[in-house]
Amino acid sequence: MRLATIFVGLMGCLAYTSYSYAESNPASKLYEKLAVNCVQCHANPETGAPLMGDTEQWGDVIAKDKETVLRNIYLGKGGMPPLGYCSSCSTDDFLKLTKIMMGLPISSQPISSQPETVHRSWTSELANKGKENAR
Repeated sequence: MRLATIFVGLMGCLAYTSYSYAESNPASKLYEKLAVNCVQCHANPETGAPLMGDTEQWGDVIAKDKETVLRNIYLGKGGMPPLGYCSSCSTDDFLKLTKIMMGLPISSQPISSQPETVHRSWTSELANKGKENAR
């Protein structure tokens, strides 16, 4: 019984430490989002999604401007669901996650440099898409 109590206490400390680390380390949060959302499709060749780290498969995405890439992420494209399942991701997260999956450094500028504007209309378009699917 005492051993179980110690084990539960240690697990609680570990969970708190992991949470605290993630809170203080933005990169950790980003990689957590990658592991929870993106990897589901981009690490599985059977989904048809470009595979993580395969720059050849990401070539057409690299050639697109940021606005197009973000629009495809927000609204979904092909088999990719809207927001790629990541409702907690920001625009900056999406751009960084895309670069990571392309196998490029986050600081690189592979996606053509269009202004980083996320149109509010995409959000309304996404909401309307959901309403149409519910009918």
